[in-house]
Amino acid sequence: MMSRLLAILLLFTGCDKDIDPNQSNDVDAPELQIATPNRGTIQTETSTTVTGSVSDESVVTVTIAGKTVEVGEDGRFTAKVDLVPGVNVLQTIARDEHGNESQDSRSVLFGTFAAPGDPVSEAMAIRLNQATLDVMGERIAGIVAGMDIEATLATGEPLTSDDSGCTKYDVFVDQFTASHYETTLESRNGGIDFELTIHNPNVVGRVHWKTLCILPRVWSDYTIVADWIKVRGKLDISLDANDEIVVDIREAETESQNFDFDSGIILDFADWILDFEEQLMDSIKETMEEDMPPTAQELIRGFTEAQTLTVFGSEMTLAVSPTVLEFDATGGTIVLDTSMSAMNTQGSSLGYFKSPMPLPAAAIAPTSFATQMTFADDMLNQVFHVAWSSGALNTSFPIENGDTGSLGGLVSEFRINPMAPPIALLDNENGTMSIAAGDLIIDVIERGTGDVITRVAVSLSLDAQLALGPNGGIALSDPTSQLTFDVLTEGVEGSNILSAPQIEQFMNAIGGQLDGVITSAIGEISMPTLAGTIIEQPNFDASVGYLQIRGALGIDPTAQ
Repeated sequence: MMSRLLAILLLFTGCDKDIDPNQSNDVDAPELQIATPNRGTIQTETSTTVTGSVSDESVVTVTIAGKTVEVGEDGRFTAKVDLVPGVNVLQTIARDEHGNESQDSRSVLFGTFAAPGDPVSEAMAIRLNQATLDVMGERIAGIVAGMDIEATLATGEPLTSDDSGCTKYDVFVDQFTASHYETTLESRNGGIDFELTIHNPNVVGRVHWKTLCILPRVWSDYTIVADWIKVRGKLDISLDANDEIVVDIREAETESQNFDFDSGIILDFADWILDFEEQLMDSIKETMEEDMPPTAQELIRGFTEAQTLTVFGSEMTLAVSPTVLEFDATGGTIVLDTSMSAMNTQGSSLGYFKSPMPLPAAAIAPTSFATQMTFADDMLNQVFHVAWSSGALNTSFPIENGDTGSLGGLVSEFRINPMAPPIALLDNENGTMSIAAGDLIIDVIERGTGDVITRVAVSLSLDAQLALGPNGGIALSDPTSQLTFDVLTEGVEGSNILSAPQIEQFMNAIGGQLDGVITSAIGEISMPTLAGTIIEQPNFDASVGYLQIRGALGIDPTAQ
């Protein structure tokens, strides 16, 4: 804070604490003007040229990005500066021979850019291993338990009938219950083998029957129990021509153990009992053949559903398109492209910043973790670009009278107009996410008049650890930020009424606000997961350009 305050004091006073008053009475800082590059420049060239001029009564030394440059007799200077991908903050310092100095800091966003509408290729990868399938089976068992098989069987129509001879019968199902359901899934080439077990099924119903042609039909109640009924089959999982997930079922079969019939009928008819068992098993199999594929499809689609997000106060749509969906004996892999859109997007024709890196091999490799997801930082860069180009980042923060000490009595709000979009970079050395924004133009509004009394150009660098947020999104924890800024004169209405300490106070308020806005916005982007599940005990591993999240997978208690 003291170094920042000293910088502000130098900006406002031009004084250097090392000046010896016996040597010179010169306390005026050099007049420094930068012509190029413009603030918030976005470019693909690997270098930029800084040009400007300086004037002072004494000899002036100019440094740009820490290197001394030659100043002409007319005060003009020029220097070529090599850029690194990302936000480059170019600081120019003009210092006269008496120690007075002026400075200018402005940013250039350099890198590779994708067209605004281009999807982020290989934005996400999800690895489904056996532990994932175990949880998926648990979800399917719970869904099947709620399918109401009874409604399929107890239709009011006989499940099986025989009216061909003197022995006639119509068998009706009134009730079907089970103690619990269990599903096991096993990955294979092309899909998943499943086995659904219905434990302790209990069937209650009625038989309308007779044994002799001369006798009328009578009604009898019956009960059928078994240890279990199993339905087995193969789920073939693939992408169709429109990259939609398709799940088909084949080779379905049923089996039961200790199927036992009990009724008030004096003579149990083996024919109808066997026929009824076959019809009952066929009906259950048909129910599973009809319901199992869409159930599995819906669960897997939890990874590929579009999201409607409110980011920076603006509604956006995150579309997800699977490009790879493969299963083998070790598990399944889903790779997805993403695309973010919003209303009224304009902005740079260069599009969103890219840090093109190949999908890590570990993203699609078998793992001991129950779930593993990998995300490209370009996903966030497209989000930031859309938010910026749609104007969602042009925002303001009110300051209540009395807030932040004396500042609240002078200032009603500050308004932010970013000259370029923020960018996100993932770092594999310390496992953090870095977010940078260059040349945020911030206007300080005077209370009562509405005038712009101070304008500041800010470059922000934020570094944060990664965590799982309460809403299932990626949360940034323990953020630390650095601000560099210039106090501007153009566009200011009247003289600046804020003292240097008040501007220091204002900049601290801005830093806290920006940290909070960025952190909350990223937390709005929820991670895709198996429908009805939650990630438990996540482990975060930031690699260059990608973030891997591994952890246990549990049933979401709020899932239906």
